[in-house]
Parts: sequence; structure tokens; C-alpha cells
Amino acid sequence: MGFGDDWKGALEKVKNTFVEPGRQPDLVRDLARQAEASSTSMTGSRSRRSRGRTGAWRCSPPSASACPPFFLGGETIQVSYPTADMSDEEKLMSLRGNNPHFSHATVFHELNPGHHLQGFMAARYNSHRRLFQTPFWSEGQGLYWEMFLWDHGFQASPRIVSAPVLAHAPQCTHHFFPELPFGQDDARPAIQFLVDTVGFERANAEGEVRRSFSGAYSPLYQVAYMIGGLELRSLHAELVDSHRMTEREFHDAVFREDRLPIAMVRARLAKITLTRDGPAPWRFADHLPAPRPAP
Repeated sequence: MGFGDDWKGALEKVKNTFVEPGRQPDLVRDLARQAEASSTSMTGSRSRRSRGRTGAWRCSPPSASACPPFFLGGETIQVSYPTADMSDEEKLMSLRGNNPHFSHATVFHELNPGHHLQGFMAARYNSHRRLFQTPFWSEGQGLYWEMFLWDHGFQASPRIVSAPVLAHAPQCTHHFFPELPFGQDDARPAIQFLVDTVGFERANAEGEVRRSFSGAYSPLYQVAYMIGGLELRSLHAELVDSHRMTEREFHDAVFREDRLPIAMVRARLAKITLTRDGPAPWRFADHLPAPRPAP
């Protein structure tokens, strides 16, 4: 991008690629179709089965954008969007923080083959397992798809590459937050940490910190993105790279098993006999495939 080691300068250039006000829903729609087509061609999986069933679209009001400040998906598509009630500064931060490149990975994490497809399949297979709901399966699977599409060249430019790095910085840095010198009622140092060290827009940093410490999420929710994604990545290497399963067999099976801890998904897919003797004997981090270099 011509910025050398000046990553903040490169990030500023990417942020300023935001679309015109009023075009954010069109952007999300186009990115969703692109992700569906790519994931289906790569895996032969069922992404297209839920096309046309992406539920109601709505733009998040300022109160909803405050926590979190980014695009959300599932049965209802919530597009982060500047509204008339925002100040001009807040509108600009909303546009910059949800530019096309940052939204690139977010769309397929939230829609297909991410959370929307998860819900589509969970309503049809093993729905009783909602009792075992775990973010390591749901959010981990969303991040797994980001890594999978990265490995297959879907993140095609340096501008797009910046998106997953920034989007998952809160999950990667979440364990640093307790070490920051702030009291129970003062999250300002954590907000400043995301602004200075990661490059967040201030409003987006405030929303992410608010989300992390509001109490609405379980204590391990943020770390579940990365750990669950790496578990599924390792399981893919174990079963698909070894030719024990095809791409479609693996991905369809993960969806059909529904919301189980990943170690239990592995036991089911790899036909491992479980015992009562201690935790699951699986050191998944010892078998992670090498990451693909950035373009």
C-alpha cells in the first residue's frame, strides 16, 4: 500500500474507503453474495441452501450501535449505519469503522457460511443440543470460516487483510484488559489501548469495551472466538488433510452436530471412544496447520 512500516497510516487510508451514506445495506448484500459464492465453490457445502432466507434487514439505532458498534447477523441482519440522531463526528466514525474492507470478513462471519447458516442448520439437526450452547462452537466457527477463506485466497488485497486483524483485536487483546491500571468503574485505559495500539475509531473502541465488561456475555466469550476457531482449524487438518473426510462431509458434519464443545464434535466425527477419566485427551494446538502468508 506504499506506507512501509506505518501501519496506522495504511489503516487510515482503508478507513476512508467508506461508502456514501445510504449505501451500507447495498454493501452488506453484495459482500454476502460474494462470500456465499466463494465458500460454496471452495467446499461444496450448503451455503446456498439458506440463500434468500437471510431474515429481516434493519439499521441499528444509535443505542444498539453503542454495543457493539459493528455489523451483526443471524436471523435478523443489523447493519451499523449513521443515523440522523448521531452527531457528525459519530456518523463519520460509524462509516469509517464499517468501511467495505473491514466489513468484508464480518459479513460471512455473521451470515453465510457463519451465524445465519449455523441457525439454519441448527433448526433442522440436533436442535435439542441448544442446551449445550457454547461460543467456542458458534463464534469459533465464525472465525474458522474467516481463516478458511483466508487460506483459499478470499482475502485478496492488503486492504482486506487488515479487516480480520482489526476485527479480532479485541478478542486477542482481551486478556490484557485486567492488567490495565483502571478501577471497576473506569474503562478509559482499555478504550485508549484499543485506539492507540490497535487503531480503532474511539466510538468503536468504547462499544467493544462496553460489550466485554457489560456482563451480558460469559467470561470466556471473547477468547472463544480464537480458541474455537483454532480447534476447528486443527480438526479440519486432522480429518480433511488426511483424506478421512471430504471438505463437504466435514463442514456439513460440523453444522449437523450442532452446539457441542469442539472436543465432543471431534469425538463424534473421528469416532473416538470416550471415557470418564479426566478431560478430553486432545492437544489441538500441537497440530495447527501453517498459516498462509499475507498477500
